[in-house]
Amino acid sequence: MSHTISTIRARNPMWVYERNYRLLMGLFPTLWSGEQSTGSLSYSSQSGEMQIRVVERCRYTLSAVMTEAYRDRLVPEIRMQVRLYIDANVAEVLAYQGASRLLPGVLDLGNSTFTPLEEKRHINLLLHDWLVAIQKEQNQSLAETDCPAQ
Repeated sequence: MSHTISTIRARNPMWVYERNYRLLMGLFPTLWSGEQSTGSLSYSSQSGEMQIRVVERCRYTLSAVMTEAYRDRLVPEIRMQVRLYIDANVAEVLAYQGASRLLPGVLDLGNSTFTPLEEKRHINLLLHDWLVAIQKEQNQSLAETDCPAQ
């Protein structure tokens, strides 16, 4: 990941949840403002096809499943379930690759310093990196279309 430990420690621990919320709302505004109880949106990129599907819409929360299938079949599909807390302006990953319990009681990865809380933080950082990459790709494609050919 592109985040270093010193960068993470220097910020408020909630920055990633707040930033993920702002990125999701900014990148896909039509999906979240929909009047329907559920909805979906597809987005094609150079690397693959992304789909966001709203699975639950309540008064103060919204849950969506995000998947991205890559054109390169060697790269596995990414699948996350994300909950947006509208009143708090935060978003968190609830499930990743089918694992819905992100804070297991016992986690043994051969690294005794890796705690379950860090696992949840890393998955939310992965969502952040994913959304930033989408944002950069969208900005790049906008810049290419804004400049007329001479």
